[in-house]
Amino acid sequence: MRETAAAPVRIWPGVAPGSETWTHQEYTEPDPAGAGQFIRAVVVPTITPVLPPTRHRTGTGVVVAPGGAFTLLAWDHEGLDTARWLAHRGITAFVLKYRLARLPTDPAEIAALEGSMPDPGDSAALQEWSRHLLATAIELGTADGEQAVRVVRERAAAWGLDPARIGILGYSAGGTVATQAAVTADPAARPAFVVNVYGAWFDREVPTGAPPYFGVAAADDPLVDAWSRTSQAWRTAGAPTELHLYERGGHGFGVRSQGLPVDGWPDRLAEWLTSRDLLKPP
Repeated sequence: MRETAAAPVRIWPGVAPGSETWTHQEYTEPDPAGAGQFIRAVVVPTITPVLPPTRHRTGTGVVVAPGGAFTLLAWDHEGLDTARWLAHRGITAFVLKYRLARLPTDPAEIAALEGSMPDPGDSAALQEWSRHLLATAIELGTADGEQAVRVVRERAAAWGLDPARIGILGYSAGGTVATQAAVTADPAARPAFVVNVYGAWFDREVPTGAPPYFGVAAADDPLVDAWSRTSQAWRTAGAPTELHLYERGGHGFGVRSQGLPVDGWPDRLAEWLTSRDLLKPP
């Protein structure tokens, strides 16, 4: 079965709200790990549809939000690769290019920023530092996540989707986008389900009636405690919750093989989607 990547679709009419004065330009750079490209300085948010063959479509759609600490997007590793995995199972995926923080480019400013970063092993201090530095990017990225769900739902018929079966999946910073979008008060922007893969920061309350939640992380991830708090918030709210915490895997494993049990997490996701009747046509 061969999936097809369609042209990107802008999710906002005109300039995205909140970035009207932005004049910088988006750019790409190679992923140092050799896993495709990073995208930085996003100004125009889009979704890139990755479509299964028509005869294999399940009617389920998923917005995929790559991670990158709100400073970049791991576009291939946590975006297109995951979209292809979903499309291979009949799910129409939409890779979200959401707005990011614009980091300094002057060497002295970069050095000062790096010098202000706390010890990566102190997850609480690192999270607070990130929150302060990236507050605007988190807000705008979350707004883009909500808007992406709206657009996919509004255009569901054109993509052969059931509007009641639009979910969102996010990695790391994209997990923040996904989980915060999942508890929005706007029903048009609230996904039917949410998948949080090692997403850490979460700054909203989980209401009664929140969408079903599937969470994945590794115990040796320095941000695992924050992921656990987000996951527990879903359980406390009484929302359907399935969690998978692996012994090893670190942060940023995506769908790459490491020769570890964590490599099997996409199969667990497929089982969960099957149990919710999301991998068969309505």
